[in-house]
Amino acid sequence: MGLITGGILVSLVTAVVAGALVLVVQKYSPTERHDGYVDAIGMVFAVVGVLYAIVLAFVVLDVWEHMTSARADTYAEATSLIEVYQYAEGQPDDVRAQIQGAVRDYNARVIRDEWPMMALAQPVPLDDWVTLDRIGSLVEETAPGMIATDASVDEYRDVSASVGAISTARQDRLAAASRGLPAVMWFLLIGGGLLTVAFAYLFDIAGTVPQIIFTVGLTMMVVLLLYAVYQLEFPFSRAERIGPDAFDYARLRFDQIRQGG
Repeated sequence: MGLITGGILVSLVTAVVAGALVLVVQKYSPTERHDGYVDAIGMVFAVVGVLYAIVLAFVVLDVWEHMTSARADTYAEATSLIEVYQYAEGQPDDVRAQIQGAVRDYNARVIRDEWPMMALAQPVPLDDWVTLDRIGSLVEETAPGMIATDASVDEYRDVSASVGAISTARQDRLAAASRGLPAVMWFLLIGGGLLTVAFAYLFDIAGTVPQIIFTVGLTMMVVLLLYAVYQLEFPFSRAERIGPDAFDYARLRFDQIRQGG
């Protein structure tokens, strides 16, 4: 089921259930309510609603920033791989072949092996750390000697920084793949949402249709926001997951670099 289809289905089910509950509550609730009763409900609803809105807004922004940061990490990792690959072009043929081969192997493993596992929220094996360590060792072997030019020293310093950037971005990517909201936060989101919506059923709005519109609208908004949080919680899983686009692009750049582009 796609993201939009799922959202539409959730909206329709929520609207039907919320509307039906309005009819049930109106049927069995007292026909006359004192003004003090309605005022008390309004005061409690205002406090609960504001507190819940603050928490929900904070969580939505947090998971969105988490998703954005995870996507940026994939491009930082892939860009650094391209820089190491480009650096190898200026090395002797045997060294170039080893570095570029290791970079291609690492990139292919990320796409072929790691991405499906991250999509299932499964732990990624340590194999690619070995490949990354090999890339670092091969780069270290190209360190310029004592009589090297300033340009070659700067170039080596830059590529060493790129290797470090790959490691950092990889750590961030793997951490993001497994970092979800704590269970207590989901308890707060769901419990607070139920409490907020429950108070809406206690308001005495003249007419059944306005009551349904008010209650269904509030319920749908809460449910859709929770649905968005659920889809964004794990950046590499669920419907709104990040794909290996950055590494697919890196693979194309490798070919272009080898062809002299």
